[in-house]
Amino acid sequence: MKVVLYSHLFLPKIGGREIAVNNLAGALFDIGIDVRVVGPRVVRGKAAVTRPFPVHRYPRAGRSRLQNQDRSALLQEWQMAAALTYDRLRWGADIIHAHSSFPGASIAARSLSVLPGARLVVTPHGIDINTDVEAGYGMRLNETLARKIDRSLKTAAAVTAISDGVRENLRRAGVPQEKLWRVDNGIDVDRFRDPVPVNVRKVFGIPDGMKLLLSVGNYHPLKGQGVIIEALKSLGDRIPDLGLVIIGRGTEALRDQIDKAGLSQRVFLTGELPFKSSAVESSADAIDLIAAFYQQCDLYVAASKAEGAEGLSLAVLDSFAAGIPLIATAISGNRDVVVDGVNGLLVAPGDASAIADAIARLLRDPVLCAALAAQGQRRADELSWRSVAKAYVKVYEAVLRKGEGVGSSDWSLRGPTGENRER
Repeated sequence: MKVVLYSHLFLPKIGGREIAVNNLAGALFDIGIDVRVVGPRVVRGKAAVTRPFPVHRYPRAGRSRLQNQDRSALLQEWQMAAALTYDRLRWGADIIHAHSSFPGASIAARSLSVLPGARLVVTPHGIDINTDVEAGYGMRLNETLARKIDRSLKTAAAVTAISDGVRENLRRAGVPQEKLWRVDNGIDVDRFRDPVPVNVRKVFGIPDGMKLLLSVGNYHPLKGQGVIIEALKSLGDRIPDLGLVIIGRGTEALRDQIDKAGLSQRVFLTGELPFKSSAVESSADAIDLIAAFYQQCDLYVAASKAEGAEGLSLAVLDSFAAGIPLIATAISGNRDVVVDGVNGLLVAPGDASAIADAIARLLRDPVLCAALAAQGQRRADELSWRSVAKAYVKVYEAVLRKGEGVGSSDWSLRGPTGENRER
């Protein structure tokens, strides 16, 4: 079985989808699947890295000079579809697993219209299927994109949902039950098995003895980083030695709020940090600063504000693996993996007071912290990428066997080598 994981974005660009594709490819390779990643050429100046699985990169489609933006976008899609088609002609493919319903699945569907012979599996990751009308969030609010997404989902032999919320939105989009499979995101548990040998407080100038909250994610208003800052400000009198670390691209947008709140000495913006994974061979000796922060901070806070703002947060799953007590908002995705009072605390989205109360509760109750962390690590073991890869293989096999999704589409993860340089 030859499997192509197709994504219009891939590492070194860092985001949830890019990380998921990388780790899934590594896990599929480990269990003996002939897998490769097809995606855009590495950004100039970024060194290629060695992975155990092949990565085939092609030039990004250039901007068209056409005045009509819709026609220009269509031309770019066809250029990327041509690159994917060339890759399939040269290397073969039984399954194209597109990560995003747009543009990934749309590009794959165009490739299949030119060169049939492979089956399309689609995994949306959130913004391409979830919507929030009030916040103007979601690709499907754009009528043109909604039509392209619907066509792509119709072309797919199977569509997988990483959360119950994503599954419901796929149903609303018209995906029939027999095509739907429920497969969670995975966790790179190996990343957190051993302590990272670096003192991140020293590296980033954080005072010794300061208790630290952690939030990881590229900035977006719906991600709720600003709500955590509000919560921290309200805790000033109760817990004056409490700080907050925010890791991610674009988080400098929070600087004005931080300064106005008088928290410039207590909120630390690291920007985007290099990604490390057990699926990336050349990073074996690199310092994993993100993992170090998970291990050395006191609490993790996932504060996304709106239903649909997350598919299934990899940062939440990483907090489980790292054994850091978790506070998360009760939105879809979080609710799928966090059991309130068992492996984390769930609070109302957008409620800074509720987040502050949960923080105060955990910081004064180390016994509860230890219990939540232990249960989180047990959940992490159930959601290893190896387990997730085996789940996807079931989807691939069913699609190849019957040409479509089959009856066990509600199966989900709720319980139980050579070297190739990038081309």
